[in-house]
Amino acid sequence: MQNTSRHILDIIRKNGNSTAALLSEEMEMTRANVRYHLKNLEKDGWIRKAGKIEHNGKGRKDVLFEPTPKCESRFNLSTLKMMYKVLFEGKSRKEFNQNREMYVENFMQTNNILPLNGSLPQRLFALVRVLNEVGYNAAWEARPEGPQITIKECPYRSFIVDCKKMCLVDKRIMEKILGGSSPVDILQASHGKPEATCIFKVSEHE
Repeated sequence: MQNTSRHILDIIRKNGNSTAALLSEEMEMTRANVRYHLKNLEKDGWIRKAGKIEHNGKGRKDVLFEPTPKCESRFNLSTLKMMYKVLFEGKSRKEFNQNREMYVENFMQTNNILPLNGSLPQRLFALVRVLNEVGYNAAWEARPEGPQITIKECPYRSFIVDCKKMCLVDKRIMEKILGGSSPVDILQASHGKPEATCIFKVSEHE
Protein backbone atom coordinates (compact mmCIF):
# COMPACT_ATOMS: atom_id res chain seq x y z
CA MET A 1 0.00 0.00 0.00
CA GLN A 2 1.37 3.42 -0.94
CA ASN A 3 1.96 6.01 1.78
CA THR A 4 -0.74 8.29 0.33
CA SER A 5 -3.28 5.46 0.31
CA ARG A 6 -2.31 4.58 3.88
CA HIS A 7 -2.80 8.21 4.94
CA ILE A 8 -6.23 8.35 3.27
CA LEU A 9 -7.22 5.11 4.96
CA ASP A 10 -6.13 6.43 8.36
CA ILE A 11 -8.27 9.56 7.85
CA ILE A 12 -11.33 7.51 6.88
CA ARG A 13 -10.82 5.24 9.91
CA LYS A 14 -10.43 8.25 12.20
CA ASN A 15 -13.49 10.06 10.84
CA GLY A 16 -15.64 6.97 10.32
CA ASN A 17 -16.23 7.93 6.69
CA SER A 18 -15.27 10.58 4.12
CA THR A 19 -15.58 11.70 0.50
CA ALA A 20 -13.10 12.52 -2.23
CA ALA A 21 -13.96 16.21 -1.88
CA LEU A 22 -13.34 16.29 1.88
CA LEU A 23 -10.15 14.26 1.57
CA SER A 24 -8.94 16.54 -1.21
CA GLU A 25 -9.34 19.59 1.04
CA GLU A 26 -7.75 17.96 4.06
CA MET A 27 -4.76 16.53 2.19
CA GLU A 28 -4.37 19.43 -0.28
CA MET A 29 -4.50 17.07 -3.23
CA THR A 30 -6.51 17.10 -6.44
CA ARG A 31 -9.78 15.17 -6.35
CA ALA A 32 -8.60 13.09 -9.29
CA ASN A 33 -5.56 11.96 -7.30
CA VAL A 34 -7.68 11.18 -4.24
CA ARG A 35 -10.18 9.23 -6.36
CA TYR A 36 -7.32 7.15 -7.77
CA HIS A 37 -6.30 6.06 -4.27
CA LEU A 38 -9.92 5.55 -3.18
CA LYS A 39 -10.47 3.28 -6.17
CA ASN A 40 -7.47 1.15 -5.22
CA LEU A 41 -8.46 1.02 -1.54
CA GLU A 42 -11.98 -0.07 -2.51
CA LYS A 43 -10.63 -2.67 -4.94
CA ASP A 44 -8.38 -4.14 -2.23
CA GLY A 45 -11.27 -4.30 0.24
CA TRP A 46 -10.15 -1.63 2.72
CA ILE A 47 -13.13 0.71 2.15
CA ARG A 48 -16.63 0.52 0.66
CA LYS A 49 -19.32 2.91 -0.56
CA ALA A 50 -21.72 4.01 2.17
CA GLY A 51 -24.08 6.27 0.24
CA LYS A 52 -23.87 9.83 -1.07
CA ILE A 53 -23.93 13.27 0.56
CA GLU A 54 -24.33 16.80 -0.78
CA HIS A 55 -21.07 18.75 -0.78
CA ASN A 56 -20.96 22.52 -0.04
CA GLY A 57 -24.68 22.87 -0.74
CA LYS A 58 -24.15 22.86 -4.50
CA GLY A 59 -26.58 20.06 -5.18
CA ARG A 60 -23.93 17.69 -6.46
CA LYS A 61 -23.61 14.60 -4.31
CA ASP A 62 -20.31 12.94 -3.47
CA VAL A 63 -19.79 9.26 -2.76
CA LEU A 64 -19.27 8.55 0.92
CA PHE A 65 -16.70 5.89 1.80
CA GLU A 66 -16.46 3.98 5.07
CA PRO A 67 -13.92 1.45 6.42
CA THR A 68 -14.68 -2.23 5.90
CA PRO A 69 -14.36 -4.92 8.60
CA LYS A 70 -11.02 -5.78 7.01
CA CYS A 71 -9.86 -2.23 7.66
CA GLU A 72 -11.21 -2.20 11.20
CA SER A 73 -9.35 -5.41 11.99
CA ARG A 74 -6.07 -3.77 11.05
CA PHE A 75 -3.77 -2.88 13.94
CA ASN A 76 -4.81 0.31 15.79
CA LEU A 77 -1.92 2.77 15.51
CA SER A 78 -2.20 4.15 19.05
CA THR A 79 -2.23 0.61 20.47
CA LEU A 80 0.85 -0.25 18.43
CA LYS A 81 2.71 2.82 19.66
CA MET A 82 1.87 1.92 23.24
CA MET A 83 3.02 -1.66 22.65
CA TYR A 84 6.22 -0.40 21.06
CA LYS A 85 6.95 1.75 24.12
CA VAL A 86 6.32 -1.17 26.48
CA LEU A 87 8.52 -3.49 24.45
CA PHE A 88 11.51 -1.32 23.69
CA GLU A 89 11.98 1.90 25.67
CA GLY A 90 14.79 1.61 28.19
CA LYS A 91 14.73 -2.17 28.21
CA SER A 92 17.73 -4.44 28.58
CA ARG A 93 18.04 -7.44 26.27
CA LYS A 94 16.55 -9.69 28.97
CA GLU A 95 13.66 -7.30 29.63
CA PHE A 96 13.01 -6.97 25.91
CA ASN A 97 12.77 -10.74 25.47
CA GLN A 98 10.42 -11.04 28.46
CA ASN A 99 8.20 -8.27 27.11
CA ARG A 100 8.34 -9.78 23.65
CA GLU A 101 7.04 -13.12 24.93
CA MET A 102 4.29 -11.34 26.87
CA TYR A 103 3.21 -9.42 23.77
CA VAL A 104 3.23 -12.53 21.57
CA GLU A 105 1.04 -14.39 24.08
CA ASN A 106 -1.37 -11.44 24.24
CA PHE A 107 -1.42 -11.27 20.43
CA MET A 108 -2.39 -14.94 20.22
CA GLN A 109 -5.10 -14.60 22.87
CA THR A 110 -6.54 -11.31 21.59
CA ASN A 111 -6.91 -12.65 18.06
CA ASN A 112 -8.07 -16.12 19.20
CA ILE A 113 -5.15 -17.82 17.45
CA LEU A 114 -4.06 -21.34 18.31
CA PRO A 115 -0.86 -23.00 17.08
CA LEU A 116 -1.51 -24.56 13.70
CA ASN A 117 -1.54 -28.23 12.73
CA GLY A 118 -1.00 -29.93 9.38
CA SER A 119 1.82 -30.00 6.87
CA LEU A 120 4.23 -27.08 6.67
CA PRO A 121 2.66 -25.69 3.45
CA GLN A 122 -0.80 -25.88 5.06
CA ARG A 123 0.47 -24.03 8.12
CA LEU A 124 2.21 -21.41 5.99
CA PHE A 125 -0.96 -20.68 4.00
CA ALA A 126 -2.88 -20.33 7.29
CA LEU A 127 -0.13 -18.15 8.81
CA VAL A 128 -0.24 -15.73 5.88
CA ARG A 129 -4.03 -15.47 6.20
CA VAL A 130 -3.67 -14.60 9.90
CA LEU A 131 -1.01 -11.97 9.23
CA ASN A 132 -3.05 -10.34 6.48
CA GLU A 133 -6.17 -10.24 8.65
CA VAL A 134 -4.35 -8.01 11.15
CA GLY A 135 -2.79 -5.61 8.68
CA TYR A 136 0.35 -7.14 7.18
CA ASN A 137 0.79 -7.55 3.45
CA ALA A 138 2.32 -11.02 3.65
CA ALA A 139 2.98 -13.86 1.24
CA TRP A 140 5.09 -17.00 1.19
CA GLU A 141 6.89 -18.93 -1.52
CA ALA A 142 8.86 -22.15 -1.71
CA ARG A 143 12.61 -21.79 -2.18
CA PRO A 144 15.36 -24.43 -2.55
CA GLU A 145 16.84 -23.27 0.77
CA GLY A 146 13.44 -23.36 2.48
CA PRO A 147 10.13 -21.42 2.44
CA GLN A 148 10.34 -17.64 2.64
CA ILE A 149 7.75 -15.23 4.04
CA THR A 150 7.77 -11.65 2.76
CA ILE A 151 6.06 -8.76 4.51
CA LYS A 152 5.56 -5.72 2.30
CA GLU A 153 3.63 -3.63 4.79
CA CYS A 154 4.36 -3.50 8.52
CA PRO A 155 1.44 -1.82 10.32
CA TYR A 156 3.96 0.02 12.53
CA ARG A 157 6.33 1.15 9.77
CA SER A 158 5.23 4.81 9.95
CA PHE A 159 6.75 5.25 13.40
CA ILE A 160 9.23 2.39 13.74
CA VAL A 161 12.71 3.17 15.05
CA ASP A 162 14.37 -0.23 15.31
CA CYS A 163 12.82 -2.46 12.67
CA LYS A 164 15.19 -5.34 13.44
CA LYS A 165 13.85 -5.54 17.00
CA MET A 166 10.28 -5.44 15.77
CA CYS A 167 11.15 -8.21 13.33
CA LEU A 168 12.19 -10.30 16.34
CA VAL A 169 8.62 -9.92 17.61
CA ASP A 170 7.22 -10.92 14.21
CA LYS A 171 9.62 -13.88 14.09
CA ARG A 172 8.32 -15.13 17.44
CA ILE A 173 4.69 -14.60 16.42
CA MET A 174 5.27 -16.70 13.29
CA GLU A 175 7.00 -19.45 15.26
CA LYS A 176 4.12 -19.59 17.76
CA ILE A 177 1.47 -19.70 15.03
CA LEU A 178 3.38 -22.35 13.08
CA GLY A 179 3.30 -24.53 16.15
CA GLY A 180 6.85 -24.15 17.41
CA SER A 181 8.33 -26.95 15.28
CA SER A 182 9.44 -24.67 12.44
CA PRO A 183 12.10 -22.12 13.46
CA VAL A 184 12.00 -18.75 11.66
CA ASP A 185 15.08 -16.69 10.75
CA ILE A 186 15.21 -13.02 9.72
CA LEU A 187 16.84 -12.63 6.30
CA GLN A 188 16.05 -8.96 5.70
CA ALA A 189 14.60 -6.13 7.80
CA SER A 190 13.12 -3.06 6.10
CA HIS A 191 14.54 -0.66 8.74
CA GLY A 192 11.34 1.36 8.49
CA LYS A 193 11.91 2.42 4.88
CA PRO A 194 8.70 2.97 2.86
CA GLU A 195 7.94 0.25 0.32
CA ALA A 196 10.78 -1.91 1.71
CA THR A 197 10.27 -5.61 2.42
CA CYS A 198 11.00 -7.80 5.44
CA ILE A 199 11.95 -11.38 4.58
CA PHE A 200 11.87 -14.42 6.86
CA LYS A 201 13.09 -17.96 6.21
CA VAL A 202 11.24 -20.92 7.69
CA SER A 203 13.05 -24.14 8.59
CA GLU A 204 11.45 -27.32 7.26
CA HIS A 205 12.19 -29.27 10.45
CA GLU A 206 9.01 -31.16 11.31
